[in-house]
Amino acid sequence: QSTWGKIPKTKKKKQQSFLLNMSGDSLEEIQKFNNSSSKEETPALSQLIESIAKNGRTSHKWSDVKPFIRFKLEETINKAQFSGTNTKNQTFEQLKLRLLSQFDAFQEAPFTLQRLCEIILGLSAPYSNPHKTLYALEKSLTVTSTISLPNKQ
Repeated sequence: QSTWGKIPKTKKKKQQSFLLNMSGDSLEEIQKFNNSSSKEETPALSQLIESIAKNGRTSHKWSDVKPFIRFKLEETINKAQFSGTNTKNQTFEQLKLRLLSQFDAFQEAPFTLQRLCEIILGLSAPYSNPHKTLYALEKSLTVTSTISLPNKQ
């Protein structure tokens, strides 16, 4: 039985306080990232996406974290580039555009946000070829259910 993503009861309070302590710094980093024309990942932003991958939640609004997650998603897609077509007869560029437009369509965080962040960070079993990585991303983006993230700033 896997314990991935489960926080022991003794560590829950520490984890919650870490999220709260991190939120001020990460909010500032998120705002810098969102307002900058040159997009650069910082340690605080890396911690933010790692926290989402581990816990499935964040203390920030979706509209704040969405641009950074999209940036990381696009990086992951680009790393999985392939030549030719996939099993659906799509070129890499067609698939990339479709995945990014599916992500962009979310007005709230997708129900699969935690899984999406796990794939982006490569925390799940490494996929043996780029098609499998892209298929996993596709599966996590073809949901219609969303989750509500906090409305506080």
